[in-house]
Amino acid sequence: MAKEHSEAVSKELPQVIMESTKTGELGPLTPEQYMVDNCRNVYLPGFEVTAVASMWGLMLLASHPEWQDRIRAEAAQLKMVIQEVLRLYSGVAILTRHTMKDVQLGDVSVPEGVGIWVWLPALHQDSEFWGPDAAKFNPERGLLIVFLGPATLPVPTSRLVLETELVLARA
Repeated sequence: MAKEHSEAVSKELPQVIMESTKTGELGPLTPEQYMVDNCRNVYLPGFEVTAVASMWGLMLLASHPEWQDRIRAEAAQLKMVIQEVLRLYSGVAILTRHTMKDVQLGDVSVPEGVGIWVWLPALHQDSEFWGPDAAKFNPERGLLIVFLGPATLPVPTSRLVLETELVLARA
């Protein structure tokens, strides 16, 4: 499994999508529909998510000058800030999945063919999970962004973080 993951990471995204049409479960989709849907999910919102993360990042840094100083002193802290920005203002409101087989989500059995929608702002600001200050900007919380499968974010996370780092680092 780890070998398969490392091989997939080294490939370009279009190649991975194309290969998955041959090896993955496509459900009711044809290989062409699967490729078009995945390309649409990756390309179209990709720039919007970076723009939203950058906008909120700039606003939050302006509201918290102590974090501006910390980032200037130690660049590694910028990633913590970006992850916290994405938790509070992800740029993606709803995550949708379609079950390809029967699955168990906690105590709930979900049959094959059911659409699952997750309201990410509620998940990312749930005080039971994040603590009583879940709605507050706090990059030190030791971030664990919840990703529910390989395509939770509409763009590869590394590209999103890199682009947002470039914007915030120049601010």
